[in-house]
Amino acid sequence: MTQILLLDTATRSATLALGNSGEHRTVRSDPSERNSRDLMALVRTLFENCGGLASTNLDAVGFNRGPGSYTGSRLAASVVQGIAYVKQCPVIEFNTLELLYFSGLQSLVQSGHSPISGAEVLVAVESKVGEYFWTGFFVGQSTHAPQITVGDADALLGSIQGENSVVIMNASMQSHPNLTGIADVVWAEPRVELAFEVAAQRLNQGAVVDALSAEPLYGQDNIGWRTLAEQRAQR
Repeated sequence: MTQILLLDTATRSATLALGNSGEHRTVRSDPSERNSRDLMALVRTLFENCGGLASTNLDAVGFNRGPGSYTGSRLAASVVQGIAYVKQCPVIEFNTLELLYFSGLQSLVQSGHSPISGAEVLVAVESKVGEYFWTGFFVGQSTHAPQITVGDADALLGSIQGENSVVIMNASMQSHPNLTGIADVVWAEPRVELAFEVAAQRLNQGAVVDALSAEPLYGQDNIGWRTLAEQRAQR
């Protein structure tokens, strides 16, 4: 049976999942801790019940390229390169917007409001202070390599007022005052463990990269770093 390792350090908590869509094990870091410090400890924890990473066969390694944490995205790419190179297996790339889309769709299905096939879904996550990343997906169609837009709240709200039937946003954006009053939003968080089925599809289709070609996705060239105090002052 296919054995895939999925990894995400671009979002609030580092998450690792091992297995497939039928059965898998997941470990997460404390969101208040540093992913860069805890990641290898999580790797050891994930593999401790199967003899360790060295003795585990992997068909592929998948990871969240970003956009998200600048350090986290680089960290994930580095770790994935090392594991995939040693294991001689391909790399499957995801992005934060895809993972949020999978999570939002699951919430809709569980609530009995699953969108119809072909429906357009707008998915948005925060970028640097005052800006956002978003894209559109169509239910039942490929989410691979979406066209990501970067803009301020007004531009995002303008896109939401278009023809989109469903809007999924990162749960952390609920506190943003410039986004209050939006109706019918599905608030969710990216969850890499929901990507096993799509990962298997991409592996079978050859939609993979080799270990040394895995790289982070920053979303924009200008990182726009600010202190926490400066970020809070802008909200």
